[in-house]
Amino acid sequence: MYFSATDNSAYVAKRIAAATGEQAVSMTELPSSVTIREGEMLGIVCPVYFWNLPVYVEEFMQRLELHGPRPSYLFFLCTYGTTSGATSVQIRSHFSVRGMEMDAGFSLKMPDTWTPLFDLSDAEKVAAQNRAADERLEEIIEDIRSHRQGDHMDRGVPVFLAILARMAYEQARKTKHLRIESACIGCGLCAKDCPEQAIAMKKAEDGADARPVMVKEKCGLCLRCLHRCPVFAIQYGSRTRKHGQYVHDAAKS
Repeated sequence: MYFSATDNSAYVAKRIAAATGEQAVSMTELPSSVTIREGEMLGIVCPVYFWNLPVYVEEFMQRLELHGPRPSYLFFLCTYGTTSGATSVQIRSHFSVRGMEMDAGFSLKMPDTWTPLFDLSDAEKVAAQNRAADERLEEIIEDIRSHRQGDHMDRGVPVFLAILARMAYEQARKTKHLRIESACIGCGLCAKDCPEQAIAMKKAEDGADARPVMVKEKCGLCLRCLHRCPVFAIQYGSRTRKHGQYVHDAAKS
């Protein structure tokens, strides 16, 4: 199971699934009730947001119902830009309340897609980061295939720091920080793809063509709308325009 806005985590999950004979399915396409088959592995793959699990992943894990036998191997992998945060502790707690202990946790450094801060405009630098990630991913895949046990997370932070970062995340994910520029062509892709359904297409009172409008006070801050807009008409703050858009190359092929 994976959550991904710019296909970093989707790419990783699909690579693992291909190597292990399992399936990679997006959380946005899964029901809240999942049946585990005998001998089946279960992995959660997602990015780190503000040193924490994305709110969508938190909500998904809270409502998830697992049926059937215990997975033959239960693991977590986070993709991160600067730190894996406290995600290992958080995901373990979600399984612990279900009476299940995780077998292993992994982390993989990839391009940081939080472009209000990080610059992804240098294509060569981004490609180098992804090549390094591919090399590390090969090692992780072998660990998963061999059912390696233990916590192998890099660059974690104490839980109390993650709690403080969560407070910042709650402020940052207010949709008032996002703006839709006049370059918008009204394609509706942002509204269609928003995992939090925080965007809707609405016609103006003068009868003009429908344009995207933020309809919720908060979103998950995945920036899927910003990075996947075909005309780069969605911005967050003052830096995203010059910091560029990013979608993993695997999604472009």
